[in-house]
Amino acid sequence: MKKQILSMLLFCSIALGAFAEKTKVEVKIKDWRLAGCSMTVDGSIKYFDFNENLEGSLEFDLKEANYAYFDFYGSGVLMDFYLTPGKDLSITIHGSEEGFGVQNKMQWPVSIECEDGGINQYLLDYHTSVCKTHEAPFTNEEMAAGDEVLVKRLDELVEEYRKELKKTKLPKEFKKVHYEAIPYLVVKPLAYLKEYVKDAAPGDLYYNKLKSLLVEKEILFHSKDYNAFVNATTKSLGEWKSTSIVECTTKSIKLSASFKDKNIKNKLIASYAFPYFKKYGTDGTEEIQAIMRENLEAEDIEKLDKIVKDYAQISRGQASFKFEFKDIDGKLVSSDDFIGKYLLIDLWATWCGPCKKEIPFLEKLEHEYEGKDIQFVSISLDKPKNKEKWSKMVKEKNMGGIQLFANGDLKIAEFYKAFSIPRFVFIDKEGKIISMNTPKPSSVYIRPLLDKYLK
Repeated sequence: MKKQILSMLLFCSIALGAFAEKTKVEVKIKDWRLAGCSMTVDGSIKYFDFNENLEGSLEFDLKEANYAYFDFYGSGVLMDFYLTPGKDLSITIHGSEEGFGVQNKMQWPVSIECEDGGINQYLLDYHTSVCKTHEAPFTNEEMAAGDEVLVKRLDELVEEYRKELKKTKLPKEFKKVHYEAIPYLVVKPLAYLKEYVKDAAPGDLYYNKLKSLLVEKEILFHSKDYNAFVNATTKSLGEWKSTSIVECTTKSIKLSASFKDKNIKNKLIASYAFPYFKKYGTDGTEEIQAIMRENLEAEDIEKLDKIVKDYAQISRGQASFKFEFKDIDGKLVSSDDFIGKYLLIDLWATWCGPCKKEIPFLEKLEHEYEGKDIQFVSISLDKPKNKEKWSKMVKEKNMGGIQLFANGDLKIAEFYKAFSIPRFVFIDKEGKIISMNTPKPSSVYIRPLLDKYLK
């Protein structure tokens, strides 16, 4: 009987720890300017603790080989390594003469030691060559050349990198995984095209190419390049042909919900939904809420319920905030004065850079809708001591619309949950809220919203 029990215990211990091996990652810093260091394995981030010699290590129980995301803050050393069970990895980050805190350009040379058949040296060599020249897989000219050039070049680069990979003598299992990863390593800049190229206007060919690559690949779930692509592409495809921010967000969330893997799906859904609610409230988000309730965990559902309750007061159709402030001539102006007209309120301040950037776009909007049944009102949230500064700026810039000074009264900002400014609020003719966070005048979404009510 004892033998049977011992045998069962032995079997269970083997089963529970099957193929799991201790794998150590050691980091040595050859420079005192340390900002911090982390590694993400199996979706879990861990931080290195360093001793007085600037040496630190982490130990992982690995059942299978996979990518691990390494981040040495401020150095530009931000890349995927590949951990193999039982194969310890030693990373040495050397000092840099060019200084600390330079992003996206590896100025802190790295050397590694690992008996993994050359896998991590291969990854490091690629990363180093790209970072040192500060070149993306695509040139700026290619990225600005249009859909056909971009898609053609993407296919060429993927084929080139895959041919080079086949020539290597790296372990077969890694080559199989990395072969699948290459398109995402190459295409990642394209997913952020609008950030790389000013005034980029990609078309259907571009978006359809991104859509064809948005495939769930379990083998790449821990690759930073794959995850970055998924994040950027669900956002880009959400923006494709959308006419409002809520439509864009809903499309991104629906794409996210199509993933089978619960961790990726829920992380994506939450990353789009909660920031949206915080900025724009819950109006028109019935489909988003339904997707969340179907997929997210109880903790996130409770968070959603609280948000819905908190924003009920400023949802569409609710009474707007009643105010009474003085204009540039010292005359009291009340919110009731605008009953019978649509009202676009701009909450801003003279010290706010983003607010001032919106002024030319707001003035253009005012001219475009001149004669329409709408009034533009700007309310300064400056402190009372800055009233003269506000008055001088309004007069010198000949700012249009109705200019009001709140004299430090922030109740209107608190009411609309304006955690940051500028904040634009759209009110109907009866003094009821249409949008508690209207798209900025510089946004492509503002005119479709106004036209819905004014044309």
